[in-house]
Amino acid sequence: MSKYSTIGSNYLVSEVNEDCDYIREIKGTEPLFTVALDKMVNSFNAMKLETCLDDKEAKRKLGYTIKEKIKSIRMKRLERTDEEGRPYVRITIETYPRMLKLTRKVCDFLDDFISSEFSDGWGECVFGIGNSFKAPDGTLIAIE
Repeated sequence: MSKYSTIGSNYLVSEVNEDCDYIREIKGTEPLFTVALDKMVNSFNAMKLETCLDDKEAKRKLGYTIKEKIKSIRMKRLERTDEEGRPYVRITIETYPRMLKLTRKVCDFLDDFISSEFSDGWGECVFGIGNSFKAPDGTLIAIE
C-alpha cells in the first residue's frame, strides 16, 4: 500500500444572512471556523472521490488506468494552523498494495484531479456564499 498526502489552509469562512449576503469573515481561531471545516471534511469524505476518477483521462495522461488501484481519497482536519490561525486539512490518497506506484507523474495527475473537484463537481456543491449551511448555534456559514 502506498500513500500520498497534500495539505492546505486556504479556506475563507464567512457568516452570511438569510439572503446569502456577506456579513463578516469568521477567523480561523473562532469555533465556527472549525464547524465549517468539519462540515467540508465530512462532505468531501462522503463523496468518495476515488469512485469519480476518470480512467480515460488517466490513460491519456499516464498511459494506463488507475481508478481500480486507488483505495481511498480522504480529507482530515489537522490541529496544526497557518499564520492566520486557520487549521490545515490533509488529503491522503491510499492505493491498494502493490497496485500503483505513486510516481511524481501520478501524484501530479491526482493533484490536478483533486483541484478540479474543488472548483467543479464536489466544490460547486460546497463552496460559495450560495451554499451556506446552519451551524449548531444557528449562524449561517459559507466556505469559500
